[in-house]
Amino acid sequence: MDSIAILKDTVSRKWMGIYLRIISIILAFSALVHLGSILGFVSNPWGGEMTLPIRTLDVVLLVFDIVVAIGLWFKRPWAVIAMVAGIILLQIIPFTVFRHYFMLTPEHGIMLNNLVIMDLIIIVILAILLFTRK
Repeated sequence: MDSIAILKDTVSRKWMGIYLRIISIILAFSALVHLGSILGFVSNPWGGEMTLPIRTLDVVLLVFDIVVAIGLWFKRPWAVIAMVAGIILLQIIPFTVFRHYFMLTPEHGIMLNNLVIMDLIIIVILAILLFTRK
């Protein structure tokens, strides 16, 4: 059995489906947060202190969150792959390797650490569900 067939089989399982829907809801909420940031409804509006990397990532993550949330809601295998790739490439790497671009205050460092920990927990739970049978 190839890896795509295994992934298709896995996303059709009950617990994986529930997990994907929960993550889909979280991503939809995240999209609203990014939209709020873009529209200036958060504590640090886009003008002023927001750096270009923060603004760029807001737009990219808004689109990413919407597309992947829809894919996960409908239990599409491509959405699982996109979610993992996005978590690694759009959050873990930027918030660890390039964190100085995203820290306006020391409190932002704490927030970035919490986001990375949450992302790692999401990936670990996903891995557990992927590699456990039944």
